[in-house]
Amino acid sequence: MSIIKEFKAKNFIGRIEILNRIGQEKQIDHLPELFFLYDLLTGDKALDVVVENTLRQLLTTNEEETVKKLEEGTDKEKKLSLRVAGEQHFASSAFPIMKLMSIEKDPELLTQALLAMKTIKNPTFLQIAQDFIHHPDELVSAAAVELISLYNDEESLFHLEALVSVAEADHRYEFCSLPTAAAKEGLTKLAVRQDRCARFLVKMTHHRNPTVRRLIAESLVTLDGRVVPFFEECFHLMDLDSRIMSAAILGRIGKRRGARFLVQAMKEGLCSDDNLRAAVYEALGHIPYQPGREILLQALNETEPQILVTVFAALEQHADAGLLLKINSMIEYNARIELLQAVIHAGALNIFDKLYKSDLLKKPLLELLTKSTGLLKNGPFKSILETIVREDERGDLVALTAQRVNAKARSNVYRILVVDDLNCLLLFYQSVLNSMALNLKIDCAQNGKDALNRIKYVSTEDGPYDLIITDMNMPVMDGVQLTRQVRNMQTYRNVPIIMGTTETEHSQIRLAIKSGVDDILAKPIKPELLMQKVETHLLESNTRAWAPQTAVAAIMDKKQGVPQKIKHPTTTVRTLSG
Repeated sequence: MSIIKEFKAKNFIGRIEILNRIGQEKQIDHLPELFFLYDLLTGDKALDVVVENTLRQLLTTNEEETVKKLEEGTDKEKKLSLRVAGEQHFASSAFPIMKLMSIEKDPELLTQALLAMKTIKNPTFLQIAQDFIHHPDELVSAAAVELISLYNDEESLFHLEALVSVAEADHRYEFCSLPTAAAKEGLTKLAVRQDRCARFLVKMTHHRNPTVRRLIAESLVTLDGRVVPFFEECFHLMDLDSRIMSAAILGRIGKRRGARFLVQAMKEGLCSDDNLRAAVYEALGHIPYQPGREILLQALNETEPQILVTVFAALEQHADAGLLLKINSMIEYNARIELLQAVIHAGALNIFDKLYKSDLLKKPLLELLTKSTGLLKNGPFKSILETIVREDERGDLVALTAQRVNAKARSNVYRILVVDDLNCLLLFYQSVLNSMALNLKIDCAQNGKDALNRIKYVSTEDGPYDLIITDMNMPVMDGVQLTRQVRNMQTYRNVPIIMGTTETEHSQIRLAIKSGVDDILAKPIKPELLMQKVETHLLESNTRAWAPQTAVAAIMDKKQGVPQKIKHPTTTVRTLSG
């Protein structure tokens, strides 16, 4: 009996039962009518889905009919048949697919055909895929790139590397295309067994596009210890930005060989830049390695507040009785107030606990804590104070803190969102900003995606943030992507955004400004400059709209109109005896 006639006499449930019976019993003779229903649609979306699923059930066991539809079917039937041919690895579909690729213009059909070719894996597909990697439709191009990634030949590797390299060109680096991301993914898979691919990814560590840069970093971390030798090989030839990224990646990989190399690089004087040393210190915090701990102890002679925060955060991760005793002795001998301040800013609870037991250091620590109202109220020291502070001292602390809180409570509240993937820097931002006379409410996020979630939640509750401070290079979502998405929100068109970065390349600064950043904060961050910029932008935010030329003027040579490299302050490392 005709399905169409049966359908007319049945309700929805009855029609579903008919289709289920046809699928279960593999009634191939009903294929023509099913395709008729599939092409014209029944008018009921749920029923249309069941019709498609029934067709797929029948085609999966009938290679001949599937191939026939590839040659004679409508566009819609061809797309369905391509999916089935790919899923079932129908070898006889190879020639019809190649023929389709030679005459077809519809991007959706081309994409589906390339995806089917991935699973059928016919050697003759390689040339076709190479012909389509530069197709104007990104989905088609990306599918072709995924296909050539399956072939471990010289020409395919050349194409993959070229796609990633060309994405750094002046007219392309601002956005990450789908083919570029696909090429990076293909190289990552090949790098598991191909030294050439692993070495290439290491050399591209500081790709000009922040998103590609993040994707490459994540790939290198997944490749684990396999890529450490290539960092050793390439580090000496890298520019500063690439070395900073390399140190961070080696820290995330967490192998002792990586730590050994970073220690050697420090000893050879390859890390004279402040931001590079900070990246090395952070990396050494992730890797248990005794010479690395010695480097961190020597780093207590650093003078930049942000670098000291990084050092103490790293030391905190290795805190054992012996190390804590050394830190205590060194700080008692060289009782610099900035060291105690950095302990608090880093949220280094084990180190704080040890220092607080020192009669020499207890009082200055208590005084510094009274200035960190945000950390006392919501930060890591909230719980520890309940156990290590005597009642009379706790009373003094509460009273002093209350004075600061009450003084601020009389002024307007400004809400700030700080975004950085390093927890110690989030605490650093909080500590510095909470020391300002302004009444600030500070929220934190560890990547752009987390920040967007907070922005959407807070905006519905209390309205938009008054200021956003974000890092540029972060996992999950970088600062440039975050800024672009924030600027697309109507309520955030004029909210000032400050971007902190170690970047020295002018193209990166220009990209940040173009994405919607108002101001650049060069790392290592100087507290006075941070507070100055925050106060300026908060007070001006209600009277001006975002204008990229304002920020560009701060880093552009007005005479030549060429962005200059950001000048990051440098510090000479002193020895313990110096």
